[in-house]
Amino acid sequence: MLRRENADLRQHSIAADRELIILRHKVSEGLGGGGQDSEAMRAMQGELSRLHEQVSDKYRGQAEYVSEQLRLVMRVQELEAALRQSASALERLQVEHGETMARGAEAEARAAEADADGAALRAELASVRALLDAAERATRASTAESESLLSRVLEDKQRMLEEVNRMNDELATLRESRAAALRRHTDPALGAIAAAADGRRGSGSGSSARGSVSGATVPSRCRHRLPAHASGINDVVFSESGALIASGGDDGCVKVWDTASGQQRAKLSAAGVSAASGISMVSVALHGELVAAGCSDTCARVWSHQSCRQVAHLTGHQQKVCAVVWWGDGRHLATGSHDCSIKVWDLERQWSSTPQLMRAPSKVNALDSGAGGSGDSTLVSGHFDGSLRFWDPRAAAKMHTITGLHSDQITSVQCSGMNVLTASRDNTLKVLDVRSYETTACVSHDYYRAAAHFGRACLSPDATYAAAGSGDRLVYVWDLAGGRLVAQLETHTAAVIACDWSPARGGQLVSCDRDGWMAIWT
Repeated sequence: MLRRENADLRQHSIAADRELIILRHKVSEGLGGGGQDSEAMRAMQGELSRLHEQVSDKYRGQAEYVSEQLRLVMRVQELEAALRQSASALERLQVEHGETMARGAEAEARAAEADADGAALRAELASVRALLDAAERATRASTAESESLLSRVLEDKQRMLEEVNRMNDELATLRESRAAALRRHTDPALGAIAAAADGRRGSGSGSSARGSVSGATVPSRCRHRLPAHASGINDVVFSESGALIASGGDDGCVKVWDTASGQQRAKLSAAGVSAASGISMVSVALHGELVAAGCSDTCARVWSHQSCRQVAHLTGHQQKVCAVVWWGDGRHLATGSHDCSIKVWDLERQWSSTPQLMRAPSKVNALDSGAGGSGDSTLVSGHFDGSLRFWDPRAAAKMHTITGLHSDQITSVQCSGMNVLTASRDNTLKVLDVRSYETTACVSHDYYRAAAHFGRACLSPDATYAAAGSGDRLVYVWDLAGGRLVAQLETHTAAVIACDWSPARGGQLVSCDRDGWMAIWT
């Protein structure tokens, strides 16, 4: 269409140019002849002007047309370029679409293969679950059978132990009767010799002869040997009357025992605490019907052993509680921890009061009260740095420090009147006079080895003897006046961790070991 209009415009331009040339020629002739009238000349000039304007208009139109045509040509070129780009992009998209379709087909094939594998795995899982269920049923049956067997074995062992204890008691009675008969029917000196010989023969299990100083009696016979805990026992302690014993073990429980019969009276544990929890009862203390325990989970707990109910759960230490001791009339409990602190708790106001706090420069391994015959007013602590410290809990103040008392950490502290007994990992036991803070006795033995970082060594009720458990499975007993070893009590099959002497005059001794066994000695 544009080409036709362009051709028409060109023809009109050529015709106009022709007419313009003719008119110019006529005008030239008219001007040359001079005979034409002026009217004709003016008409021709007007026509010439009109034609000139038409030619000019035609030229302008043609120029505009050429310009529009150029613009359209350029636009067409742009559109053709865009079309070529679109075609290239379309071709690329078609290629990509083909690749995508191929990948989709491959993914569908993989998905179908995965579905098949999943179905096979589900079938295999169902089979494995069936096998596990069968194994679990068999395990439960085996466990029940094992528990029943273990229960029967323990019952048989307990019966055997009771029978052995009964026979020992009968043997001791016979020996005493024999000695009495000899004293009645023979010379008194000869009867005393025979009784002493019977005592040596009856010491049993590798222990030394029975002896006596100032009314205290050295134990020589194991009256009860009990499988007290499922794992190691960390502490044992008598009640004030000596009628009960409390033990704390790595199985997460505290047990209370009847001293005379060796029977368990109570089993105490906290909610969520079991042998599997990994929480150990590190130290125990008895006061009336209350039993306190320091625990490896940074807490201390108190129970009534009559109701087996927990009455206090004391939190605030940052590390394990290695020592507990009753202070005052049973209303307060002192605790010592490896966080280098000692706290005194008011159990009647445990929820509304803040415990009295005393800070030490070293970890607290051991704690006792009543030094210097002052009732329970003074606390004495043994520390990781081998030092002994004296405290006034009412003022929350340190009274005195004996630095370097031992060359290694102190594992046990016991107060008895003016005496304080300490035991240490340096394998020595020392007795101090609290009036002068001087060491009055120091005992040891070539084979004695402290078995734990925290354990209990003990004094006899009249403070004439000291006893301590050893890593060589023996209980060592020393005469403090002469510093000599008077007994090595043998019945344990593992390292002996702690021992305690009954407060009753003459008394009995209890010891415990790392395998969970407890022995009561007379």
